Amino acid sequence: MNVVGGRFALSIRGVGLDFAAITDGIGLTPVKLVKQGEHISPSTIAPTDGWLYHHEFTETIDDGAATLAQLLQEVAPGAPYARALQSHPDVTKVEIDCYVRSDWAHVWFDWPVEIIRLAHQVGLNLDVHILSFGDATETLPLWWFAAVTNNHVGIENRFMDMADRVTFSIRGTSLDFDAISKVVGLPPTHTVAQGEEVRGQPAPADGWFHSRTVTEEARTMVDVLTGLLNDLRPQERTICQMNARPEVQSLTVDCSVRSDAGQMGVLLPITVFDRLQALNSGLMFYFASEGWAENE
Repeated sequence: MNVVGGRFALSIRGVGLDFAAITDGIGLTPVKLVKQGEHISPSTIAPTDGWLYHHEFTETIDDGAATLAQLLQEVAPGAPYARALQSHPDVTKVEIDCYVRSDWAHVWFDWPVEIIRLAHQVGLNLDVHILSFGDATETLPLWWFAAVTNNHVGIENRFMDMADRVTFSIRGTSLDFDAISKVVGLPPTHTVAQGEEVRGQPAPADGWFHSRTVTEEARTMVDVLTGLLNDLRPQERTICQMNARPEVQSLTVDCSVRSDAGQMGVLLPITVFDRLQALNSGLMFYFASEGWAENE
């Protein structure tokens, strides 16, 4: 992970919110309360009421994963109340907001299985916002290149979130690629053997990868991600069992996203975490910016 900071928040928004009732129901003291019409910056007026509970992090504290895990653990006891609020007529949004900020043009971070389980338990959508200030870096993890550089397909700029691809990745030692293909029920788009040269360096592990890109039918990263997870669903139990084998080091779904604007937002529905939980899989994001955000 190469982020410099960010914030993870339980955000509840609506009109005429009963802040006291929400605080009692969630069981947490909000960090911030916002009333509709209130100035939240010199040029911005709040369009709705807001009840916000959040934790911030910087690169000197942790890589963000521990902070997100802490927030989800604290929200979990009040999650049934939070989910029930979604059907309240005064409530327009109940989500976990994830803000990640980096000085680099290439941003990557991963959510391990523990975070997937917590997100599944909480049962709310996660809205991910990535902000890049555009400096170049070549310090990307080698194992990521094994997933995204082979058979690379470019994407036209008309797609809003500029998704390159979503990859189901299995990494380990002495992997039987044919056996994995039978268990998964899908063919690999490519494989990498341990020691094979990848961008001038030896691959640290074997890798089996099934990648999909944005198409006219699946126009966003979430469309591609959801389609892949749905196709894996018939084999979820056997894939989960395979993840426990000693030769398997990791099982992840890797999302490669590109933007020319220096920022990206993607709403991950709770169904994504339901499926990842069933697979016992982690989730990786890689964001490549071809522009940069304004650093105020």
